[in-house]
Amino acid sequence: MRPSIDTLRAPWALLPPAWRKAAAGISLLWMATALGAVLTFLVQVLLARRLGPVDFGRFIAALATVTMVAPMAGFGLPQLWLRLYGAEGWQARRWLLPSLRFVVWTTLAACVAAIAWSAAGAPEGTAALVWWLLPAIPCTLVVGLVSSKLRLEEDDRGLAAWQLALPASRIAFVLAVWPWHTFGAVTAAAGFGLVGMAVAVAGMPALAAMRRGEFNLRGHAPREDRAGDHRDASIRAVWRMGWAYGLSALLYPVFFQVGTVMLDRMAGPREAGLFGIGLGVMTAVYLLPATVYQKYLLSRLHRWAVHDPEKFRRVHRHGAWIMLVAGLVCGALVAGLAHLFVQAAFGPAFVGAAAVIVVLSICAPLRFLSVAIASALLDERQARLRVLMMGGSAAAVVLLNLLLIPRYQALGTAFATVGGEIVLLVSSWFAVRRSVPVLSAVRP
Repeated sequence: MRPSIDTLRAPWALLPPAWRKAAAGISLLWMATALGAVLTFLVQVLLARRLGPVDFGRFIAALATVTMVAPMAGFGLPQLWLRLYGAEGWQARRWLLPSLRFVVWTTLAACVAAIAWSAAGAPEGTAALVWWLLPAIPCTLVVGLVSSKLRLEEDDRGLAAWQLALPASRIAFVLAVWPWHTFGAVTAAAGFGLVGMAVAVAGMPALAAMRRGEFNLRGHAPREDRAGDHRDASIRAVWRMGWAYGLSALLYPVFFQVGTVMLDRMAGPREAGLFGIGLGVMTAVYLLPATVYQKYLLSRLHRWAVHDPEKFRRVHRHGAWIMLVAGLVCGALVAGLAHLFVQAAFGPAFVGAAAVIVVLSICAPLRFLSVAIASALLDERQARLRVLMMGGSAAAVVLLNLLLIPRYQALGTAFATVGGEIVLLVSSWFAVRRSVPVLSAVRP
């Protein structure tokens, strides 16, 4: 006898309404994130097979370089908006105009930094690719700002669709130019640049609407227009409030991508390509905690930390345990399937990436748990602790790479990444323990 629809729905109906709403929102974002990860993975597979290990390694190194400097554009502004609106509600509109002016100068600084690096330090063959990839810098900024707007609106459907814009556009480009006989690393970089420019332009109307106050800020009283909305707001004030968020955001891609760049310079593009595959796999795995904490919970955590401390404590405590278990499961699956996955997806030319993935699988529980713990570091003072945490972790990764790359090449960078994740987890635990009084009542 087949179960009825009501029987199938019964367990779901037993959940409290707030839990059902949260589960639905997280599920939607997770499905969109998973689809985005699949599309990103397919792009990587197609490029690796078409370009070969050497050209693919150069492309990955150039993309990693642009990714590292991209957070200079806006310099933490997406995170600062969540903080300001979470604490001030509609009064945070006074920060919008100086924020948008701040964006212009920081975006120019990011582009100049990428150009300077390509002129002074990039290996031959990689520097030209950096130039083509420059539009990815404003694209990263616009994607972050529009995502912050959608989080403030708690528009899970809109955020799910928006986060698919970039990976869907990239795979559409790769499939469109795949038949070209001249398709090489330069073509791929130029296409990624054009896609980045198109996505940035597509996000501008949403930012313009936000500037006019035409958005649905959730969790606060209805909007009240007041003459003092813009008092005390200036570019200098934006810098003073947001520099710690910006420096922390800048250090994260250094921590995460510096191994690829160092491999390209110290061991050659082929080793950079092998590590890039492993890093791509882990990027997909890390989307689970990113979806929960950065896409669904982040704006809510900013609001609860100020207006509902008890809920803030409960979410932090339960989330840490759930993320630890999920990280252990994901790490075991990645390690167990690594060899089969590389053979089936990339072919024998990239077989060395399997060992890299096995080592990097150790990072899964470390990263899942550190994301959950560090989610409590929200205000400006705590953001400064994030700078110290990320700076220490990035320094550890650089030092370990210098020691391990000459002997172990891509595998050495994988072990260096594990070491950096350990430093990040331990420092996150100490930072939360010392700087978040609202969690002092939490018991293990």
